[in-house]
Amino acid sequence: MGNCGSSIDCSQCYGEPDWCLKELDIDPDVAGMGVLSAFLAAAFLTCAAILLGYTTDSFPESVTTPVDAAVVRRWQRTWFVSRFLPWLDRRWFGCKTLAYRCFRRAPPTPRPHIPRDQRMAAITRLVLGFSDTQLVTGLAIVTAVLVNHCRLKYHEVAIADALIWFTASCHVATLQLLREYFYDNPVVRNWRMIGIVVLPVLLGYLEVVLILADGNAARPIQCAMDGTTIWSELEFFTFVKDFGPFLILLSTYLYNTAALFFDPRSMPRGYAFFPPPAGLLGSGLSNLSKAEQHQLYTQSCIQVTVLDAQSALSGWTFRLRTVRSFRRSLLSIFADVSYLLSYAVGSIVDLVWSEPLETTGSTRRMGFGQVVPLILLAIPALLAAETYNGEINCPSCIKHCLSSVETYKPRTNSASGTTSANMTTHSSQGTDSQDPFDLVPVIRNSTPQEWGIKAQFPPKEIYTAMRQTYSGIGSDEQSAAYASISLARFLSQSPHATLSKWTPPTRLSKRSFYFKLAALFIPVWILHIFCGAIFANSFFVILGWMGFLTLDRGWELLLQRELIRCQLEFRADLAAYGKGTRELGSGTLASSAASSVGGTEDIEPLKKQDTEADIGLVHSSRPDS
Repeated sequence: MGNCGSSIDCSQCYGEPDWCLKELDIDPDVAGMGVLSAFLAAAFLTCAAILLGYTTDSFPESVTTPVDAAVVRRWQRTWFVSRFLPWLDRRWFGCKTLAYRCFRRAPPTPRPHIPRDQRMAAITRLVLGFSDTQLVTGLAIVTAVLVNHCRLKYHEVAIADALIWFTASCHVATLQLLREYFYDNPVVRNWRMIGIVVLPVLLGYLEVVLILADGNAARPIQCAMDGTTIWSELEFFTFVKDFGPFLILLSTYLYNTAALFFDPRSMPRGYAFFPPPAGLLGSGLSNLSKAEQHQLYTQSCIQVTVLDAQSALSGWTFRLRTVRSFRRSLLSIFADVSYLLSYAVGSIVDLVWSEPLETTGSTRRMGFGQVVPLILLAIPALLAAETYNGEINCPSCIKHCLSSVETYKPRTNSASGTTSANMTTHSSQGTDSQDPFDLVPVIRNSTPQEWGIKAQFPPKEIYTAMRQTYSGIGSDEQSAAYASISLARFLSQSPHATLSKWTPPTRLSKRSFYFKLAALFIPVWILHIFCGAIFANSFFVILGWMGFLTLDRGWELLLQRELIRCQLEFRADLAAYGKGTRELGSGTLASSAASSVGGTEDIEPLKKQDTEADIGLVHSSRPDS
């Protein structure tokens, strides 16, 4: 790192011997309360923005999984969100209206509901701003340490290293949330890659220097860089204990950085890590995109779950699927970031408050370098306000949500101009025939978001849309027969259309979920801060690692228990679907639909064909099939 000349005194020390210093002259721009407060506040504001986006369902669907959807849905149904926050908003609006009237101003208008796409754009810009702030802050600190290595002491570099930990932990969490944005904007991603690569490399260098140093607070850090005062009794276990957290951070950086170069919208999520098993819904379809395969696989999760429950390897299969589902969700970020932030908080507590050193009065002086970082905290607040107002008030940013089911015509043969359904009824023409009840054209011509919205519509509206789809095929009686059979198949393939209580693919208990969440997070957080850092010995560090693993394992056990409960519901609902399909075989659904338009003569041949297909679809999940 260069030669500092004769200004370095490697014999300088702090401690009880008479020749050692009794007070340290610590740079207030490194260890002052203003600097520490500013950096800690900026890091926790970044975490708050991530938590806000997660709880309000404002992140792109390409980076979330059904596990995240279940957690957010359960959170939004709590008393705090569904009752207390609206009550607080009404009281605030009443006070605001009263204040406007006192000053003889026009009363304010109620705040409109923000659509999800606008929330998503606002949160993305907000998280992007915080991500850049943390990246630049971390690079600034590590650069300042390396530039001033000749005059900085071990204690000052250790505090700076803890601050870099804060910025790196928050920044690595934002990378997973911005995958879609960075993939769509490769230029800004490539420029940021310079800082993303440099920051963990320089942080790792500082970690190695601090581990190899002898740990005397007053000794210049340059002595350790030159190898003059390297700790000669360094043990392998001590090195692993101190360098292990950095390996966790580095592995997280590598994974999230590599994911920036892949389109998250084309990557399978959650349970769709593998294609549908043979014999299940969607396994025989070809030429489908990743999004279509994911949607079909999500719809077939009922059969996959029942097969796993009746399999001899159900325990291992279910265990692997639970772990995969948890680790691929955004929920796992909170476990990793909680550990990294706890490690950083514990380091600061250990260096500043646990065993405070005797310092000169200049450390507590609120000088120029401490006041400026505190004032600069207003930048994230102004950024958040500007982002919110820009997304709400900008006319060009207003987008419209889907409000109805679109009508999709069956695919048309380019040579003959006839529809695929018409070719099926008139297969004698020599053209390629296709199942008129195939739902693939509907899925192929729609996005997964649109398909999810369609699945939430009641059967009556779906039946009306299908009647319009088949309106050009034969008479009204024929179109009614086609629509009724397609509706029966749709209900058998899409459980979300009839069972509003379902939350694919996990259901989290409202009574026990948040108590378990608090029981997992709070003790581990306290364990890291007050045990692993204050006492700073091997026993409590091992306890800290065990707490981190317990947190990770606890979430998996929680999801596994709730998924087992979901299996029982799946099996009960599957039996109900089998009963409904048998009713279809007796002609109940098809006859009632056709009788509403006044005819049944064209139903019998179609009803028999589709009944066999639907019964085979539902009962294909049985082991004896």
